[in-house]
Amino acid sequence: MTQDQAVQIVQAKRRKLQIDPEMAFESARKAVVEYKKNPDTPGPTEDRIAWIVTFSWEWGYVNVHVDERTGDILAVRRSS
Repeated sequence: MTQDQAVQIVQAKRRKLQIDPEMAFESARKAVVEYKKNPDTPGPTEDRIAWIVTFSWEWGYVNVHVDERTGDILAVRRSS
């Protein structure tokens, strides 16, 4: 998967992911991220290669982890 494809996946799911329309695309980079099927319960984690697609605005940012092989959304991390 290319960077552009990862960004397109996030853009297409932007409303579902609750990314504010005012937030602008900032960057995308490939990295190894920890993935846990159910992050709210104890259990094992695994490393995945993902595109980290970042949107930002004055009040904070959103990082969306997109699995590099499948295009699945692995995590959405927000800051304020």
